[in-house]
Amino acid sequence: MTSETTLDIRPAALRWATVAALLAAGGYLLARYVGVGPSGGPWAYWPIQGLLCGILFRRPLREWACIVFATVVAQVLTIDIVRGNLASGATPFGAAAGAAQAMLGAWILRRQSLGDSPLESPTVLAWFVAVGVAFVPLVMSPLSAAAFSLGLDLPFRAAWGPLFVGNSLSMLLFAPLTMQRWSHPSGSRIWLASGFEEIACLASLVVVSFVAFANGPFWLQYVALPYAVFPLLAWSALRCGPRWTATSIITLATIAAWSTARGHGPFVVPGVPSSASVFQLQTYLAFVAFTGLLLSALTEHRRRTFIRTSMDEAIRSAFFESSAAVIALKDVQGRYLMVNRAAEDAYQMPRARLLGREPADFLDPESARTIATHDARTLERGEPLQFEETLRDGERERHFLMTRFPVRDVDGVVRYLGTIGHDETLERELSAKLQRAQRVELVGQMAAGLAHDINNLLFVLLGNAEHLRAERDRSVEEREILQEMADAGAQATRLTARLMSLGRAPQVVRQPVIVDDILRELEPLLNALVRGRIRLTLQLGTSGAAVMTDPTMVEQIVLNLVANARDAIPGDGDIAITSEVVGPDDRRMVRLRIADTGTGMDWPTQAHIFEPFFTTKQGASGTGLGLYTVSLLVQQVGGSIGVDSEAGAGTRFTVDVPLV
Repeated sequence: MTSETTLDIRPAALRWATVAALLAAGGYLLARYVGVGPSGGPWAYWPIQGLLCGILFRRPLREWACIVFATVVAQVLTIDIVRGNLASGATPFGAAAGAAQAMLGAWILRRQSLGDSPLESPTVLAWFVAVGVAFVPLVMSPLSAAAFSLGLDLPFRAAWGPLFVGNSLSMLLFAPLTMQRWSHPSGSRIWLASGFEEIACLASLVVVSFVAFANGPFWLQYVALPYAVFPLLAWSALRCGPRWTATSIITLATIAAWSTARGHGPFVVPGVPSSASVFQLQTYLAFVAFTGLLLSALTEHRRRTFIRTSMDEAIRSAFFESSAAVIALKDVQGRYLMVNRAAEDAYQMPRARLLGREPADFLDPESARTIATHDARTLERGEPLQFEETLRDGERERHFLMTRFPVRDVDGVVRYLGTIGHDETLERELSAKLQRAQRVELVGQMAAGLAHDINNLLFVLLGNAEHLRAERDRSVEEREILQEMADAGAQATRLTARLMSLGRAPQVVRQPVIVDDILRELEPLLNALVRGRIRLTLQLGTSGAAVMTDPTMVEQIVLNLVANARDAIPGDGDIAITSEVVGPDDRRMVRLRIADTGTGMDWPTQAHIFEPFFTTKQGASGTGLGLYTVSLLVQQVGGSIGVDSEAGAGTRFTVDVPLV
């Protein structure tokens, strides 16, 4: 432990030691003032055992020694000053034994309660009664009784009985007050009364308690006691919360003990020894305290359960309604029971019209039959299944990847059918447009290549025809034939020139282009391209640096690389786009990096990725021209492209373009 930590701990330990010492002195003085118990013994009505147990329950173990020492010293000094003796040394021993009882009870309860007080959980209350109220006093009180038996010359049984009952009542009445938190977490006052109602409840309890324990008419005492005090305790437990319940219990106990000690109340019967009255009072207080604690624990547990359930429901509802995926719940007959906003948009129908209806009620027959077939197959298999489904909205088709799963009850019987659908319409449209553009470019490149070869042959033919026509011994007829050949060749040359223009890049208007601005403008389109299972992040760091190129070329490079990264990620993943300025001052470059968390590539695959028609995609999902097109575009802007990848470790493409 550092010295700084020690300085942080010391003020808290001293503060709580002072509080414990004042409670020890005040508790004994209160017990003497109340006056319950034999006048010859100091065990009359000690609140300090329970108060100390509650304080230790809430404070760290490192503060216990300071708090316990201050408590014992304050208790012994107060008794010595008030009574004038320490009962032949029995008082210090009894105070130490009481502190040991509080420490043992607090230690056991801390290990079992996880921070909850007896007024907050029925389980903790059961542990508290079994350990703190019964077991610990039963184990520790014989030690104090033996000391007082010797110091006061009393029979052991006469000393042990009051000590055991007093220590148990001290734990039952006073420990919950200091164990209880005195501040509610923000937003947790649901079902709790206002401050005015709390004060009114406590004031009513004080009035009824004084009436019940006053020397009033016989019928008033027995009506007010059992039928008025308990409803008020229930009011406090149900509406005012644990801390006011603990305060109400102590208030009632103090009024009852004070009145009984002065000969008032229903437990004082003329001709009956005072010890019998005290025993009846102690039994009543134990019953009242336990009733209040139990009601408080049950109510607080119920309230917290309601708060947790409400919060869980709010979280689930937020995820449910905010999800871009189509989420729906149906019964086994296919009727919709729950749908989110995305489902309303997908089915083009408000929620009120969807609930309670089957797909056949609002979809075209083909779509409804497809959904019914998929539902039946999922219910038959009894496990989650994925399907591709198409919903027709007028002339437009929307494509979804639907995951269906059964929802079972506690007995394992399928009661509901859940659906989660990802809209792949935009993704497919973008992919189709990209593939169409690549096919057109490929056709143009092939036509240009063929036209170039034909054009070379035409040059040979036209040259020879011109050479033959230049000879002087040719007849007029031959010259006309050669002229026709020349005219036809010229026309063929114009046709091949038009074919070759298909393979050329369009007229490029080079201008200073700020790469970060292009990326910001592309961000919505890129998010749409990878939306759903993939998270796209941009980290722009070129600070306005520009390159000399056509903006559309930069856009096409980024779109192709992001689409390729998306296809390399089989499930959830990330795509990161970063830009920065690198290189020495005389060769500054704008570096654009696109990194994904996909499957990656081995070295043999990397050696061919920039070749035309090379692809690792299965079936017709790839043309093999995406990265080839990117490499051509990078060359046209005067830059370079590289790749860094490992199988199973993702891929990083790096494009360097000279700075203006």
